Amino acid sequence: MKKLLVFGVIVLFLGMSIPSSGEIAVSTRDITDVDMANFATDDGLPTVELIKPLKHGEKKWGCYFRNRRICNCPIVFIIGFIDLEVKANDSEGIEKVEFYVDNHLKASVNEKDENGVYSWIWNERIFFGHIIKVVAFDTDGNTAEYSVIVFIINFRFLSWWRASKL
Repeated sequence: MKKLLVFGVIVLFLGMSIPSSGEIAVSTRDITDVDMANFATDDGLPTVELIKPLKHGEKKWGCYFRNRRICNCPIVFIIGFIDLEVKANDSEGIEKVEFYVDNHLKASVNEKDENGVYSWIWNERIFFGHIIKVVAFDTDGNTAEYSVIVFIINFRFLSWWRASKL
């Protein structure tokens, strides 16, 4: 809304003309509803939802073994690698989704698949409890984030298996 107000003040200022007589005349011919509509900004925030490993179908936490959900769990428990999958939406569009592990940026993805899902393969040697955070950026610079604590055991010696299945 601030951008719209600033734009209106600039248009009013530019529409002013000071004739040689010293009188100020204001022209409003350039200010129309159509012109103002073209400069409306997105006031809504994007939405972001981590759908894997957290909310896969039943909307319950689960245990994952080499990227496959094997059962429900009271926590998110991962053995091996996993595809982190995110759904992000905004009325003006999503620019990118960033994936963080313990507040360290691991990936920035700006393309979604045919199902509207942004994904990143988390495959590194890592153990114990960590925080996964995903941040969605819309085209106007607004952000939304989602975080979850996971317990993971990944020796990464099984990474050859993933490459052979692609």
